[in-house]
Amino acid sequence: MQPTGTLIVYQHLPHYRKAVFEALENREELSVSFASDIRSKDGSIPTISSDKVRSFHRLKNRWFGPFLWQSGLLSLLLKQNYDAVIFLGDWKYLSTWIGQIIVRLRGRKSFLWTIGWHRPETGFKSFLRKTFYNLSHKLLLYGVDGRDIGCRSGFSAKKMAVVGNSHDIKANPQLNSESFPYSENCLRVGAVIRLQESRRFDLLFHAVKKIKNRGIGCQIVLVGEGPVRQELQELSDQMDLRVEFLGAVYDPIELQSIYKELHLTVIPEAAGLTVINSLSHGVPVITSRDPFVQGPEFRAVIDGMTGSLYDPRNIVDLEAKILKWKDRFDSNGRVEYAESCLREISVNWTGDVHAERIANAILSA
Repeated sequence: MQPTGTLIVYQHLPHYRKAVFEALENREELSVSFASDIRSKDGSIPTISSDKVRSFHRLKNRWFGPFLWQSGLLSLLLKQNYDAVIFLGDWKYLSTWIGQIIVRLRGRKSFLWTIGWHRPETGFKSFLRKTFYNLSHKLLLYGVDGRDIGCRSGFSAKKMAVVGNSHDIKANPQLNSESFPYSENCLRVGAVIRLQESRRFDLLFHAVKKIKNRGIGCQIVLVGEGPVRQELQELSDQMDLRVEFLGAVYDPIELQSIYKELHLTVIPEAAGLTVINSLSHGVPVITSRDPFVQGPEFRAVIDGMTGSLYDPRNIVDLEAKILKWKDRFDSNGRVEYAESCLREISVNWTGDVHAERIANAILSA
């Protein structure tokens, strides 16, 4: 049987998709090509070089505020008769609307790779989203929450497949006490993430302040840049907290070294791929239990095993969850929990698992 010719259309090829892209290329039942621009919108996201994938078609991104037109996409779809085309599921990508129509008119299958619904919607926004989504044959969704909200909004369950998510993680620490050192004198909490207002790191600062007032050592480590970095630096000074701002780090060896010293990843809200990144390095995650303020990846957080979910915006409960993990580390060290984190990733969140679910969704259509 001939492999299914599959085109994956992205705005650019982001570095964190390397594992799943390679896994898709290696699947015998698919013949995968990529189409995108060669750099991210503002250059802030590292990209995969086009010569690192087997088949690449360069597009030209033309941005009009939040709206995107990908020059070269429509002519590519008219010239090449792909069996399946996977687009990103953002309705503001205007060329994707027409691209999906072209794919349908040619009797081929169109897919949208998307988070989907963050929360229930009504009115024109709901109508617009469902109209855009209905141009596809199937949605490839990151998580079950998006699917469940879609079902409740009246979107057909048969047109949705949960494929999960993954990160390009190369670090594979050895499971021993030297790989996961722990000192009872000072707990190190924080995140490797873009510093944005939606993350609500101010809640973490207030929780750590309460921990400090108990006479317990606790240091915050934030790795990344973002629009609220200066604001957070000023807040740390005002609250007299120990906070390390390390800037953006992408080198896997450096990241492994950072996670080796980080005891807990704490993202009060809007926790996405950082959850997978942290668990892949054996570091548990604490984040909000409210699915409407989360990325789908927060479902990888299993209480007492790979982290904890705290009551939304409840600083007292966030403090309690952090201290509960300190008690666990004091009693058992870190290795046991690192094993749980790595096990969750290997079963549900690797590039191979991600690619298999995508391939199955394509072939079933």
